[in-house]
Amino acid sequence: MSRVESLTALVKAFDLSLSPATIGKALVKAEIMRDMTYLSTTGSGKEKFFKEIMPAYMEYGINRTTMHEFKTEPRFYIDRFPDLVVKVLEQLTKEAGDMYE
Repeated sequence: MSRVESLTALVKAFDLSLSPATIGKALVKAEIMRDMTYLSTTGSGKEKFFKEIMPAYMEYGINRTTMHEFKTEPRFYIDRFPDLVVKVLEQLTKEAGDMYE
């Protein structure tokens, strides 16, 4: 597989009109990624959030571990990113169609 990058880096590299946040939200709605939670490590008890790639879609990237073993950061394969953008566009097209129902 190719090198992995963040959504932010890939959006910039491919000069896309979509924001990383929009892509991330569409990937969650398409069930390619999921929102995860954990309690803050500062002891505040505050719930924190992160996203991870679902196991069935690991061909698009990896969940890179952070300094906290319970939290990951999604990173996407550069050579598979165009295919992932197609999935995002399919999700957005579905949402647009649902607006007419």
